[in-house]
Amino acid sequence: MALEVELATGEVTENRQLQHQFLPTVHYTFGWEFLERWGWYIDLNVGQTISAQVPSALHFGVETGLQVRFGQTGG
Repeated sequence: MALEVELATGEVTENRQLQHQFLPTVHYTFGWEFLERWGWYIDLNVGQTISAQVPSALHFGVETGLQVRFGQTGG
């Protein structure tokens, strides 16, 4: 978002700017199934923004949760 201020009148004009970025990310997921169809998981990821319009930045993420498997069980 960019703002233009007319100094003579004080009028403010908002200008939106579209910025593109590429975000390659590497994930590693570990999980454990404690019942036949239920389990938990943790996902770790790291990536970097690549763009000509936005400064480069490194990011880290952690995700955790429960997982439920649907469908036929193996056998």
